[in-house]
Amino acid sequence: MKMRLKSCALVASATVLTAGCAAGGSGSPEAQQQPPERPGNSISVSNPKNAAGPEVCQLLPPDAAAQVGVEPNGEVDDKNINPDAPDTCAWESSDGSLSVSFAPVEGRSLQAYYDTKNQYQTYEEFEISGHPAVIATKDDTMNGSCDVWVATKPDQVVGSTVFLPSEDSGEVDPCEVNKKMFELSMPSWPAA
Repeated sequence: MKMRLKSCALVASATVLTAGCAAGGSGSPEAQQQPPERPGNSISVSNPKNAAGPEVCQLLPPDAAAQVGVEPNGEVDDKNINPDAPDTCAWESSDGSLSVSFAPVEGRSLQAYYDTKNQYQTYEEFEISGHPAVIATKDDTMNGSCDVWVATKPDQVVGSTVFLPSEDSGEVDPCEVNKKMFELSMPSWPAA
């Protein structure tokens, strides 16, 4: 049950972003700032991957799961009430204290996060294995959770959420765990 609630957080994050974009801006100058100039205002991915190709729970290979500290077999959240929500797979540590998840989202560009960066308490642009990525988390990540979104191709992102054990909150950066999870996993994903 705990895994289902945690994986729902990632799906809710994906759904809220979509709803927020559809509703329009707030009208404040800060909310209407443009992201840094990018050629054609689009995302360039030099080595595109198709994260929607494999079954979602295959995105984190067993050896990568072990290195992150979770069990090798993830669990698909197939009971989501939103039929448009992406499939999500979550993995937990043997004691259930650490939880990680992946959710590939077709038809979304990382540009959606660049355009809404003011909505996040923790926001950072960076690269993982040559792919554009962002940390886009509504809370302070040192509270124990972090959402990372990686552009696997121009019109596809993969979202990942990490929930740390409560005793690690404030001591361990969950975004570093998240980045490690992508770095270990992405080489196994098929080319687009």
